[in-house]
Amino acid sequence: GKSNQDNAARQLSGAGSTFAASLFKKWAVAFHREHSDVEVGYASVGSGEGLNQFLADTVDFAASEAAPSHEQLAGVQRGGGTR
Repeated sequence: GKSNQDNAARQLSGAGSTFAASLFKKWAVAFHREHSDVEVGYASVGSGEGLNQFLADTVDFAASEAAPSHEQLAGVQRGGGTR
């Protein structure tokens, strides 16, 4: 049989824009419906704080009305981001 870790849900966490929070929460529910092994959480803490948390590697994604600078993204060692 599979170990408990194999059966554990993977988690993605995001933070940022309060304006977009309801949209991200709807997307999280829809994504989980299609990928039941993945839990997605989103904290509406504001665009600046969400970006700070992403740059500090404490969340997997962030939402912001303002795009991060190239200098900010240059320090990110994971994922894509948009440029």
